[in-house]
Amino acid sequence: MEEIKNNKKINSINSDLLMKITNELQRIIIYIQEHLINIKKIGKNINLESKQEQNGEELYPKINKFRRKLGIKRKYLSDKNENKYENEKNEISLDENKDNINKNEKEINEAKYKKLKSNIKKLKNNSSIVVKMIQNLLNKINEYKIKNFYNIKINSNQELNLNSGRYIGNVVNGLREGKGIMYYKNGDRYEGDWKNNKREGKGIYYLNGGDIYEGDWKNGNYEGKGIYYYNNGDIYIGNWKNNFVDGKGIDYYHDGNRYEGEFANDYREGKGIIYYKNGNRFEGDFKNDLKEGRGIFYYNNGDRIIGNFSGNKSTGKQVIFKNNGDIEIRNF
Repeated sequence: MEEIKNNKKINSINSDLLMKITNELQRIIIYIQEHLINIKKIGKNINLESKQEQNGEELYPKINKFRRKLGIKRKYLSDKNENKYENEKNEISLDENKDNINKNEKEINEAKYKKLKSNIKKLKNNSSIVVKMIQNLLNKINEYKIKNFYNIKINSNQELNLNSGRYIGNVVNGLREGKGIMYYKNGDRYEGDWKNNKREGKGIYYLNGGDIYEGDWKNGNYEGKGIYYYNNGDIYIGNWKNNFVDGKGIDYYHDGNRYEGEFANDYREGKGIIYYKNGNRFEGDFKNDLKEGRGIFYYNNGDRIIGNFSGNKSTGKQVIFKNNGDIEIRNF
């Protein structure tokens, strides 16, 4: 009996540890994705600067060639213009030196651009590889958790045919108690702990639509800490109450955005932060899943807006702080 208790305690500790690791890996993926966006911006700026540089360098040699032609023609002018020609010849010589210098600078800059672009390409490729590696690791962690924490070890191996489906697992006094698997008629499946004929403890629930919930259960409902994997790629990690997202949590959206903050009855409610994939960020109050109340919107260019929001829109007086130091006041 003591050994069983110790095993349960170890499994609980390992499960919590793996959940923390999962959270951290998700954060790393978001961090890499955000930096990939910045890398793309740098790449665009480099291409633009490179074109501007090349256009500027190409124009100067054309002018110099034109002036050289004029100088050659003036070589055959009368002796009266000899001094004038010599001066222009010296000017042409200086221009040729400038051409050589500019040509060398151009070659050096082009080499720098090529090297920088190559490094950026490698960094992007490496980042993509790291993201894939982390995602594979997350999949392995989930498989490990299912095998080790939700893999049902049935002692009595009893089977019950119920109105809702078929149950295989531990039964006490005709009730589902302990470890068991429930196959529902609608295609859902639950694997985990039971108490007094209800899902309670740790368990994983597979919905027929492709969604998956894994975490804590109480009185047959999602209650406590849990992770919900949506079939569209969204992931929620956080607190649950009576089958609803409630308390603090993180929503990772499949489009690259994420929300961190407070929830109530499945809605964003209270204080929270939305991190947009383009680098923008909103910090403020939420109600019924929308921006409502006081908030600050940070733009990726350094601008920020402070004011009130209603129904996701700016309202009333807004103070705009520009990245150049200017301040504007607008009414919405």
